[in-house]
Parts: sequence; C-alpha cells; structure tokens
Amino acid sequence: MPLVIEFHGSGHFAEGQMAASGFVSVGAREHFVVAAPEAALTVRVRPEWPEGRAWNVPGVPLTSGELPEGPDDVAFAGALIASLVSDGIADEQRVYLTGFSGGARLCSHLAGIMPERIAAIGTVAGLRLPPRSSTPPPPIIAFHSRADEVNPYLGGAGPRWDLGVEATEAAYAERYGWNGPSIDVVDNVVRHVYRDRAERDRLTTYTLDGRSHGWYGSRDPQHAAQYGTGDDTIDATAMIWDFFRNKRR
Repeated sequence: MPLVIEFHGSGHFAEGQMAASGFVSVGAREHFVVAAPEAALTVRVRPEWPEGRAWNVPGVPLTSGELPEGPDDVAFAGALIASLVSDGIADEQRVYLTGFSGGARLCSHLAGIMPERIAAIGTVAGLRLPPRSSTPPPPIIAFHSRADEVNPYLGGAGPRWDLGVEATEAAYAERYGWNGPSIDVVDNVVRHVYRDRAERDRLTTYTLDGRSHGWYGSRDPQHAAQYGTGDDTIDATAMIWDFFRNKRR
C-alpha cells in the first residue's frame, strides 16, 4: 500500500502528531499506511512548555546554538522505509514523507539526500533547503504562516531557522533551474508554484495570514487550543494527501 510517514515537531510526540494531522483516519478511508515514528532526543523548546522529543537533523541546532549529540535520525528514517518495504507493507514506489516544524526540517533534509526513495514530501511550518545534490528532490508541497512566531516567515531566528520561506523557495528554484513562481490568491491564502523545464510542478507553497505555528486545519482539540488552528480556511492534511495520491517515485 502507499505509505505516509509523518514526523512530529520539536518538543512533541508521535501520538500528538497523529492526533493533530488526522492522517490515520484519512489513510483508513483512502487505503494507505501511516507510520508515525518518535524521536529519541528530549528537548524543551520553550521554558514554559513541557519536555518533548526532537529529531537530530544534521547541521541544524535545536534550542541552543550548539548541535546536539544524539542518534542518527537520517539512518533511522532510511531503515524505517526499508523495513516497511521489505516486510511487504509499503509500496516502494509510493513512499511519502510529511512533517511539522522540526519534522518538516527532517523531511526537507531526507528529500535532498535520498530523493530516489521518496515520491513526494509535504511540510507544515518548516520547509528548508536540503543539502546540495545534483538530483532534484521529489515534488514538494509546503505550508507556512506569516504570523509564525517559532519559525518566522522572514527567517532570522539564528542557525536553527536562518532563511525565510520565500528566500528558501528562491534558493530551490535557482539551484535546480525551476521556473516561477506562478502566483494566485484564494481566501487570503497565497499559492506559489515552481515548475521544471518540462512544466511539471516541483514546489508548491501556501502562505497563510494571521495563523500561528501549528498544523493548519487540525481538528484535534488539544492542538487547536494550543496553536489556534481549528478555524483555518485550509485543511493541510487533505491537501497534502491530494498532492501525494498520484505521485510515484
């Protein structure tokens, strides 16, 4: 079956990510497998927040200026994909990655270093430029809010979050020779689409106004209460799956 692996944000847990996104319910209806791994590093993103888990993304410090010493989460993600494929659970041509915040940073990194294993990725509040590679990443859909106070839209939050979203888009386009963006606006949501020379969509971003750092469109009461995402005009989960559904490696 198609496989969606979702990576939680820094300071969160797998169970909370599954509740926030609702991908399990969508998978039951649309017939795909959901895997929600949990990171091993323990962090406190903000002093007022409880401790949670975080992914060890190469070159990306978490809550301090120093890189953490910890597990090789890139190798872990690769082993997870290999295991689910070799066990006959997942279709190796239809492996999709999605993530929130720090999990989105990990998705971006993985798409850059193992594009041959991934059919598409979807990021929420955490699109990053992957390590340089001659092979372009798989197709990407990304969501971010101009009012995001954790990963600011304009960047400037230090090594953890340096480039802004539009600067990251432009860097993708320059590196891989993509055209764009084509721009349209629906219900105050701005969509940018970048295409390759064959006119295939490579990067699609949605920018929201006035939303905080959260999984947009989440109906999970706890997540919606913490991040104010319950009244969003878009449903990131539904849009990500719609983007994934017909893409193959």
